[in-house]
Amino acid sequence: GMNIPESQYRFVGRPQVHAIEPTPRIGDEPVPTVLYAPTWEGVNQLQEYSSLRAIGLRVVEAMIDSGAVRVVYKPHPFTGQRDAKYHVAHARIVARLDAARAETGIDHRVVRGGSLTGWMNQSTALISDISSVLSDWLAGEKPYAVFNHTTMGTREFREAFPSSAAATIIDGTGQGIGEFLDVVTGGGPDQLAEYRSKLATYLLGPPE
Repeated sequence: GMNIPESQYRFVGRPQVHAIEPTPRIGDEPVPTVLYAPTWEGVNQLQEYSSLRAIGLRVVEAMIDSGAVRVVYKPHPFTGQRDAKYHVAHARIVARLDAARAETGIDHRVVRGGSLTGWMNQSTALISDISSVLSDWLAGEKPYAVFNHTTMGTREFREAFPSSAAATIIDGTGQGIGEFLDVVTGGGPDQLAEYRSKLATYLLGPPE
């Protein structure tokens, strides 16, 4: 829901949550898939939560440069509706992914439509923004990273936006991407796993 305050997420009946799978897990695949699903720029600047223009290309390049993950990029269908600069950022990411697919042979994808659920179920990890995507993703309890669109520190941001409480936080300079990629590729410990489980129960109710 575009205008639903985050505190109300858990009261919204979201049937697709039951279709979200807890696999693939870290280590299941030699080249894990990371889903980058940024939200759009919002109806006004007060609702501008999107990472796309701020750090989207940086996030995608860090993943490509790691050589260790496959990127599936699925922007929100409203991207660029209010601010044409988002179209420019989107086009740069598309070009970079197309080039990387040709150069590396890794099947990086740009997804332009359809349901997010199927792509979530192919992905080991998610990078996104404050949006309803997070509460859906949490049903699978897999690792996720969230863009901090504010000037708040991490602790304050987590308190303001509870769905980010079990995420790796990526700031406006891109800090956090490397740490997240370490978790996804098994190079570093997945220290937030227990928190994801607790947060999923808090936001969505018991797994059954």
